[in-house]
Amino acid sequence: MQKKLKITTIPEGKCTFPIRILKNYKPTSIVGSIFKFLRLAERMKENKLDPQESSIKRLIAGGESFSEESREYIEEIWGVDVYNTYGSTEGTMCGECTEKKGIHVPEDLIHLDIYNSNTETDPNMRLENNTPDSNLDCSESCFLKDGKEGKMILTTLLSKEDKAGTLLINYDTDDSSSVITRKKMRLW
Repeated sequence: MQKKLKITTIPEGKCTFPIRILKNYKPTSIVGSIFKFLRLAERMKENKLDPQESSIKRLIAGGESFSEESREYIEEIWGVDVYNTYGSTEGTMCGECTEKKGIHVPEDLIHLDIYNSNTETDPNMRLENNTPDSNLDCSESCFLKDGKEGKMILTTLLSKEDKAGTLLINYDTDDSSSVITRKKMRLW
C-alpha cells in the first residue's frame, strides 16, 4: 500500500521524536499521540523552530482518545489539521477524512462490526429471545443496529498479494463504539 501511495515511513518508536528528523527529512505528516505533538512543539520552540513553519502539513493522532478542545489547541500550535485514527497494537484500523466527522472503516481492508456485549449477562439480549421491537439485528448474528453502543469485533481482509504482520479473525478489541451508519461512503 505504501508503494502505491508513494509514502515513506520513518519509524521512530522513541517517546521523543528527534528534531533532526524534521530538519533532515522534512516529513509532511506525523502519526503520534496528542501529548507527543504537544511535547514535540515545545522542544522545537526550545530549539528556536516554529512548528507552523515546519514541513508538517497534517498530524494524525492515535494511541489515546482526545477532546475536540485538545484537537483545536494542537491545530493552533502547529497551524495544520489534526486527524483522528483508531488502532491497536496490531495496527491502525480506521481513520478520519478531511471532514473530521467520525472515523471511517476501510471496508476493503477491515471487516468491523459492533457486537452486542450483553448476550451473556442479559437473557433478553440473546438470539433466541430476539423480537421485532428489540435493539438487535440477529438476521445473521447478534450485531447491534446503527446508533447502539457495543463491543468492536474485527477481521482483517487480505488479498493473496498483501502481507500483514498479524492476521486478525473475529478479533475482540475490548473497546466499545457505535455505528453512525452502515451506508457506503462515496469516494470522489
